[in-house]
Amino acid sequence: MIVGSFKGKIGPLRSMFKCNQFVALMTKNFAMDVNSPYRYHLKAKESTPWVENNTDVLVRKSGIKKSEPTRDSLRCGAIGVKQGMTGFWDEWGKYHPVTVLQLDNVQVTQVKTLEKDGVNALQVGACFKPLKKLKKPEQGHFMKNNLAPKRYLRQFDVTPDCFLPVGYIIGVRHFTPGQTVRIKANSKGKGFCGTIKRWNFSAQPASHGNSKAHRKLGSTGQCQFPGRVFPGKKMPGRMGNQSVTNHTVKVAKIDAKKRLIYLVGPVPGPVGGVVLLQDTQNHGRQN
Repeated sequence: MIVGSFKGKIGPLRSMFKCNQFVALMTKNFAMDVNSPYRYHLKAKESTPWVENNTDVLVRKSGIKKSEPTRDSLRCGAIGVKQGMTGFWDEWGKYHPVTVLQLDNVQVTQVKTLEKDGVNALQVGACFKPLKKLKKPEQGHFMKNNLAPKRYLRQFDVTPDCFLPVGYIIGVRHFTPGQTVRIKANSKGKGFCGTIKRWNFSAQPASHGNSKAHRKLGSTGQCQFPGRVFPGKKMPGRMGNQSVTNHTVKVAKIDAKKRLIYLVGPVPGPVGGVVLLQDTQNHGRQN
């Protein structure tokens, strides 16, 4: 681990942000992890472990009242980065394929209330964003609460009894092995595809008078009446790159040291894609 100092760059940063406090925060409180899959990944120094939260101090400063969650409570979710797939054998000799997600410095960045913002929700950020890529509204948003710049920002709806203070760090211990979670991610983009690949249509006969129409769509409607193609007809078009939600994904195990969470089965999206995790609201499928 090497300290992420900004020698020779303090002057440009000060003129860029017009604020010495933000520069001091970035040069003092963080260090760079050279083994991270992300080039600009930051984490805290060893003297202040990133996985620990001083909850009492954060709650006291935020003014949030402590309350006991109920069965109908909806907790805040987390942002994971897909690292790939692997598998393991259990003690009964059964093989379980799992998808590995990394919670990269997931932190609460904003609290939204029904009275002020019209919704009870928490804004969560993850992964470090390079300073030179920050826009001025983003600078003020992070400087307001002395937070490191986040690459991804997502919002999770919560119930009032599950509010978390700004700066609260969400680690892999937020979830437990065996728990059923809801995941949401964008699927892989396949580009423009025909009906055979996109909708699983059958191909036309390969011989007996077929003239270069083996993979064609075929008829798309009738003749003069109605004289048009009905909306929703399955035709060639862009495939993939759509939001996919799964409510029945189980947590196989967690690794708090490496900040990894293992989910049973596949997860939509490519390696390096963003995956949103939250407790499932289908109580009949919870453990």
